[in-house]
Amino acid sequence: MSARLKKQFDLLAGVVRNDKYTSNVYQVDLDISTISNSSPETHSLGFERICYWLEAIFHDSVLICDDSTVIDPHIETGRRILIIPYEPVDSVINLLLFRKLTAITTDLLNIEEITISSSLGGNLVYCHAADEMVDLFNEAGWWNDSRPIYTSHEAVSKDNNVVALTKHREWTDLKLGTANEENQNKIVPFVIKNDEDK
Repeated sequence: MSARLKKQFDLLAGVVRNDKYTSNVYQVDLDISTISNSSPETHSLGFERICYWLEAIFHDSVLICDDSTVIDPHIETGRRILIIPYEPVDSVINLLLFRKLTAITTDLLNIEEITISSSLGGNLVYCHAADEMVDLFNEAGWWNDSRPIYTSHEAVSKDNNVVALTKHREWTDLKLGTANEENQNKIVPFVIKNDEDK
């Protein structure tokens, strides 16, 4: 037996359109169903992942198209920058959130429907249901990755011929991992030093 759940999120995020930044207030409504014969712990885990990604990552982030000429200045602000392959209008963000939330709740919950409206969009409501075709975000990217990430690139820092590779955060780092994820081997970040430093 499965249950149907609904949850509303009020979120703030910046958008860059035509290389101009604007703050926007979003209302996101989710219609969720539990997976038959799954445990209440599984449902809770899926719901906590949704809350984390929307409230700790999407909220107070900046959405920007990958062909914008002002990506670097926004990255330099230190805010979370969500780079996507399309202009960040409400209909696109709705599909982005559907893809990402579906990815992070695989085998935990089903995202049945998502709706979004925003102050910039005149509170017009955009809807997307799981059984509808999605023609955006089919390409590989962080939006189809089940991890709690918002970029498709590992962070790389260079300092005096030392390259440090920082791995993406995992659900297990947030105490939101499944038993299977907890048992997987973790990749340990490492540092490569130039031979001259020996």
